[in-house]
Amino acid sequence: MKRYGYHRVITPTGEQSSVSPVLVEMSDEGAFLGYHPLVGEEPRVIWVGGTLDLSGSQPVPQLPNQR
Repeated sequence: MKRYGYHRVITPTGEQSSVSPVLVEMSDEGAFLGYHPLVGEEPRVIWVGGTLDLSGSQPVPQLPNQR
């Protein structure tokens, strides 16, 4: 699993995060698993910033690799 920090996320169903920042969890294959508020330091989070739009209205951005 990979974990990314964003200011905001739009899920595949079009739901927009109501809190900021958020931690987005993705499978190793790149599938969206979920998100939750990022309220403090958490291990193994890659900070990306901005908005992650997974609704299909925009191309999914290339996510940084986590090693």
